[in-house]
Amino acid sequence: MHIRWLYIFICLVVATSSHGDNFSNPVLNELSEKIDRGQHLDKNYYPPWLASSDNVSGYELGIKKSLLWLLSPSARVDFVRNDLPNSGINTNDPVLFNKQELDALNLYFPHLPKRSPFETTHLADASQSIELFNGNSSGVDYLHSLFAIGTLKPSQLVYDTYAWYDQNLADHLKDVLIKTEPRLAFDAAFESDQRWQKCREEYGGQIALCKQKGVVKPLDGIPMVVKDELNVLGYTTSGGLNPRSITDHEFPPIAIGQESRVVTLMKDAGMIVLGKSNQHIFGLGGTGENPHYPKIANIFSPYHVPGGSSSGTALAVALNLSPLSIGTDGGGSVSIPASANGLPGLKPTLNKLSTDNYDDAAPGLVSIGLIGKNFKDIATGYSVSSATYPTAAVSDTLADLAIGIDPDWFEHADPQVAQRAMVCLDRLSARLDHNPLVMMQFMPKTFRHQLWASHIILFGKGEADGKASFIDRGVPDETSIALTMGLALTDEQVKNAKENQIRLKTHFDNNLFTKVDVLAMPTTLTSAPAKANNWLPQYVDRGELNLSKAYLLAINTAVANLTENPRITIPCGFDSDNLPIGLQLMGADHSEYLLLALGHLLEQEMMEELADDPSVMQLQHMTFDPTARQR
Repeated sequence: MHIRWLYIFICLVVATSSHGDNFSNPVLNELSEKIDRGQHLDKNYYPPWLASSDNVSGYELGIKKSLLWLLSPSARVDFVRNDLPNSGINTNDPVLFNKQELDALNLYFPHLPKRSPFETTHLADASQSIELFNGNSSGVDYLHSLFAIGTLKPSQLVYDTYAWYDQNLADHLKDVLIKTEPRLAFDAAFESDQRWQKCREEYGGQIALCKQKGVVKPLDGIPMVVKDELNVLGYTTSGGLNPRSITDHEFPPIAIGQESRVVTLMKDAGMIVLGKSNQHIFGLGGTGENPHYPKIANIFSPYHVPGGSSSGTALAVALNLSPLSIGTDGGGSVSIPASANGLPGLKPTLNKLSTDNYDDAAPGLVSIGLIGKNFKDIATGYSVSSATYPTAAVSDTLADLAIGIDPDWFEHADPQVAQRAMVCLDRLSARLDHNPLVMMQFMPKTFRHQLWASHIILFGKGEADGKASFIDRGVPDETSIALTMGLALTDEQVKNAKENQIRLKTHFDNNLFTKVDVLAMPTTLTSAPAKANNWLPQYVDRGELNLSKAYLLAINTAVANLTENPRITIPCGFDSDNLPIGLQLMGADHSEYLLLALGHLLEQEMMEELADDPSVMQLQHMTFDPTARQR
């Protein structure tokens, strides 16, 4: 313990001797000087090994599609296999991570003291479950306060939400929800009405007492949306596809016993499903653009992407349709749209939220995650869906927290993104009673190509194995080619990608999370890129398979999917285009409550600044207000 603090003291002395003066935290001043000498990216950048990626996402795509479908299925695969270098994957990729090189990183860093578990499955053993997230009223708390006094009923809220969506939603966001079943929503809402009426009549509307007595549920009457690829009773599941566009495939409504377990748990806690949300088709992309449902964009700009693949999930929260909703994440699909739309998001530890009755496209990569209005709402949703509660170890660790930062991960971000992420880290460290920041090296300098290839291969192969029957059956051209690319991968490539995942997981567990509690970096390398030209025909450019955009959005987030660790994204302000920027914190397995508590601390610190930002103020006229009827 003393050795570790001696090391941090040395870091501080070195940092203090630098000339940076932009931050109160001296380690950030040293970091700032290091990255100022580096080579930053911008929204038009992609690395040399992706230099031809536009060949699989622009005008040439339509030509290739036309040529490919003149060939036999096996000839198509061979053709695409020869074209894989355009996606950044050569025949010898992925190159294996060098174990000795990984083990040599941070070799002389002192180890952390052993941390107690951050969560428990026994409520009686939990500590400070509520206190950790005190300081601001959540969206769930606010709606419950209205239900408790009878000012608003869940059924009225559901009616008003649907009416506003139909009548007032901006046209470029009309496809946020792609499936609705109002009858099911109203049935659940009327049941919630009765529970809240009993709470008022028998317990005077005392919310805590009503929950303690089991009269109302933890999320009673709260509307939510669910990403289309998850199963919801009474809905069809088509992964973002328009079922009417698909040939030779049927999408029957989900029956009893087939609903995704995570959805059932949320509904059992009182949540009401408003509908299923738009997504990047099959999750095959990070922009969130969907040619089948194209009326979707960033909440702050109709000309920029919403981020994906859980685009509709994020936008439903941003529009105030729901304070908490469900997405899935195989490479950043929760954190990317959350960050791009100025929201907090959580990707939990792999399999922490049950994947029962969910068609997992890439087992070992995909987690079910949450996007909310704030971290208290996400913590409540996480507790319900994971059946866990925070322990005293969360508060204890906050008092002795170590956050690792690597200059290389800031240097490769857009300058404005790097700056805002450092501002947030500065504010977060100010909230703690000590300086938590430690300069270290996460991975070798050359890791990006290996990481990219490993993730693309594992995710692409998983998608292709499960979805190949959709090729040339009404799915967009780019989806067909992406699936064909997955089929073109060799068994040797998949084997090496799996080995890389194991080596990466071992490195993060043994060489990083034994020495710091949390790793910090920008969520994405840039803010939201510009949208594809939607007025052009589909074969010209829809951007769905734009791999350079995918790289800028997903290279940082994909790490936690490969290592299976939890991560959060925290809103950190805006760039000069008034587009949001996020800070990503990644923790050891099962450190969700520690990450959520850190997100909550920074959220409190940034709350006033972000609320008064002109970019946020302009949203007020275009988002749903559940109390509008009362006024």
